[in-house]
Parts: sequence; structure tokens; C-alpha cells
Amino acid sequence: MRRWIISLILITLIMPIVSAQLLEFEPEGKVITLVGAKTTGDFELKNPFTITFTSVTIKDVKILDKNKNEVSGFSISLSPKMFYEWKPEEKRVITYTIVTDKNVAPGEYTLYIFMWGFHDDEMYLIRAYVPLEVKDKPLIFYEAVSYVKERPNSNIVFNGETIIVYSHVANLASEVINATASTCLKDMGGNIVIEKYANLSLFPGDNLVKFELKVPESVPPGNYELTYKISYERGEYVFRKDYIVEFGVSLATISIEKTNVLQGEENYAYVFISSERDIHVNLTVQVHSEDGNAIYKNKTTIKARPGSNLVKIKLPTEYLGENVVNVNLEYDGLKLGSASTWYLVVGYPTLTILTENNQTVLPPTIIINNPNAFQIPATLTYTIRWMNGTIVKEIKEIYLPPGETTVKIPINGYGKFSYEITLTSFGKSTKISGWGEVLPPSETSGREETKPSQTSTTQSTFTFTTKNQTYTTPALTGNNQKTIILLISVMLLVLVGAGIYYYSRKKTRKRKRERPKPKRKSPLGRR
Repeated sequence: MRRWIISLILITLIMPIVSAQLLEFEPEGKVITLVGAKTTGDFELKNPFTITFTSVTIKDVKILDKNKNEVSGFSISLSPKMFYEWKPEEKRVITYTIVTDKNVAPGEYTLYIFMWGFHDDEMYLIRAYVPLEVKDKPLIFYEAVSYVKERPNSNIVFNGETIIVYSHVANLASEVINATASTCLKDMGGNIVIEKYANLSLFPGDNLVKFELKVPESVPPGNYELTYKISYERGEYVFRKDYIVEFGVSLATISIEKTNVLQGEENYAYVFISSERDIHVNLTVQVHSEDGNAIYKNKTTIKARPGSNLVKIKLPTEYLGENVVNVNLEYDGLKLGSASTWYLVVGYPTLTILTENNQTVLPPTIIINNPNAFQIPATLTYTIRWMNGTIVKEIKEIYLPPGETTVKIPINGYGKFSYEITLTSFGKSTKISGWGEVLPPSETSGREETKPSQTSTTQSTFTFTTKNQTYTTPALTGNNQKTIILLISVMLLVLVGAGIYYYSRKKTRKRKRERPKPKRKSPLGRR
């Protein structure tokens, strides 16, 4: 009877276990231990099922090798060992403390956990397989992270901005471990432009190692490599990342308002500066004349703002010929960009009259000077007014070669006259005027200063003389004066005579015809 009761009790205890379902929880994280040391850490288990467990209890743990065979040399404890109200998809944190013998080989193992779970008076057998790694070195280096402090999502760093690099280091040992850390920025030639060092005391558990590198303003734009290193007596960790260094401000382009400008006219250069940040930069503008001499220099500090910045610069237009504009953009000695262009300054021709002893030489001779190195168009106008009312005027479109051109104004007539000569080019006019007197041959003996060129022709010439050519053009003259007056007088006489003749004939035709009166007869019949 006694044996039967004991058997019944055992069957009652075993039946729930036999009828229980077998489930498996999902691990997140891993157990890490050090050969010959005691380590602590944690991992997570997740309930992937749709039921809520009123309680879960850890019943057994084992360490398995790759072949799922249990191995010795480990002593591990988990906390907590009992969980309540473990809901679907919920994760629970389990802390571990593990001691690993010195004879355990480094490598990959598995922590097997066996648990009982209960739901609605039903029992579930739950297991979990957690990765376990045995290390022979006490430090675990986690992947480093690096970014630009001012713009975390960019791999372009501007001069003056800061690069941040950091990583976590886990010390598996139960004592402090000394280490060194360093970071540097190198150009493509391997030259270090900035670097930092630090001595570390890494305590058991997690340690944060962090550096901040401010890129100097003087670093030239280009490609650079960031190197981050942590070293200790049993190993080291190295991390590298490429960055592009830019200043963030550049000279985009330069344009000239007028590539051809008249001397003295206003002209401007427009400099476009592209910027990705707020910063003060220096803009230097230099202008050199055609012979290479510096004729203008201006250095201006400009507040560049994000986007496109336009700078307007007034240019000198006093020096003739092709002027070259050079523009340089700098920041504290660092060259950010340069550009060049040119513009042509065209000079106005000048007009002077040849004199002798402060008196005009007859015929009036003018000298036109074209200061440019190329031919230019012009209009030359002269007007001669004689005292008797005769006016002689001529307008001539000409092309002036470089240098001096001599022009003689024809004077044909006698008596006093005034003259006015106008030269117009590029919309600007220059005038000279004066007076003179041409004496008849009988009166010139004592007045040599007014000797004219004697001629009896009815046409004169308008003569141009340059260093390379001479050409003439017909002009109206003053010798036709008497002939013109005589012709006009004859024409007037003819018109008057014709008028009288026409009038007299018209009057004769209008006179009435009268009948002759009959002779009177005598009453006596006598005549």
C-alpha cells in the first residue's frame, strides 16, 4: 500500500512535465569572458510567442562547445532567476557573472539556459541558446564613430570646424588596464596636419575614449585621412576614415560691365563669391596697364554669407589700352581662389591748331592726335564766315589712324573771316575757333603775317596729311563770290524785263473797240 501511494505521487509530479510544450526564447547580445578572469555583463532574452507567461524560472545552465557537448572550466551565475508576467515580444535583461579557468581555450561557445514557464495552469519547457565568446585579451574594442561636429551627416569639413571621433572599450578584467590613444589628420602625402594623444586608465567594464580635432584655418583644401588608435601591451585597435577639407568659400567668377570703355567713363567689375557659411574674407583687386605697370590696387574685407555673394568694384579708366584685372580671394593668408579678365580703354582724339607767333597760320592747319593704337572713326566739320556774309562749310566722315594727322582748311577769298572747326568722335566734340584776314596782293607788302595762299581757281582742296598717307577732298570756295552775284543780277534783269513785256501785252488785249461816228448832214442837203 505504501509503495502504491509513493508511485501515485511520482506519477502526479511527472505527468505535467511529460505533457508540457517545448519552446525557445530568442537571445540578443552575447556573453563575453576572459581566460583566467572573472567577468560580468548582461544580455537579453525575448518572448517571441503570443502568450503571457505568469512566471518563468531558470532551472539549469550549461556551457556547450561547437559540437553541442558540455564543457567544464566555467563557473557562471545568472540574475534574476525568476521572472513574472513575461508578455509577448517583451525583452528581459539577464546579468551574468562568469569565471573562466586558465586552461579554457579562447573561442566561440554557447550558453544553454533551461527554464520552466507557466500560463493558465499549463507548464512550458523553455530553452535559450546564448552566444558565448572566450577571449585571451582583456580589452574589447568596439567600432569607432567619427563625424563633423557642425554637420554630422557630411564627410566634408570646413577649415575651422571640428572632427569628432570616439569609441567604447570594454575591460573584461577585474583591474584597471593602462593604454594610450591617439588620433591625427594626414594629407595624401602622409604629412600630419594635426594630432592628439592621451594616456588612458581603462576601468573594469565600459570605457569611452573620445577626441575632438579642430581643423586649422591654414590647412589647404584637399583629401585627408583621419587615423584613430588605441594601444596597450596585448594589442591595439586602429580606425580610419577619409575626409574632404574645404574652406566653404570660393571665388566663382568675375565679369566686366564694359569690355570696351571710353576714357573717363565709369566701368565696374562684378565678382561672384560662393559661400557655405558666414565668414569674413579678404578680396584683393589689382589692375595693370598695357605696359604692365600697376595702376590700381584695392583690398577689401567682405562678409560672406551662405549662398552667392556679389561684390561690385569700380575700375580705373584713365589709362588707355588693354587693362588687365586680377582678383584674389584669401582668408588669413590662405588662398581661396583667383580670377582675371581685361577691358579696353579707348581715348578721345585731340584737336589743336597750328600757330606762329601766337597767330593762326594761313591756311588754318589743324593737328588731330589719335592716342589709341588702332584706327577710330570721327567727323570733322569746319565753317568759314566772311565779312561779306559768305559762308563756307564742309562735313567729312574720316577714319583717324594712330598718331597725328594734319589737316589744312582751304581759304579762298580776300578780307576778314572767322573760322570754327569741330571734331566729333564717340559722341564727344572738340571745337576750336578764331579769325583771320586775307589781304589782296597790293596790300600785303607790309603785313606778312596775314599772307594767304594765292589762287584764282574756283575750287580748293581740303587736305589731310598723316605719317602714312595724304588725301584730299573737294570743298566749296570763296572765289566764286563775284560770279555768283553777277549771275543773280542778270537773272533778276531778265525776270523784270519778261514781267514788263507780259504785262504790256495783257493790257493791249483788254482795250475795247469803238465804232466810228457818222458824219453830220446839212439840213440844206449840203455837206
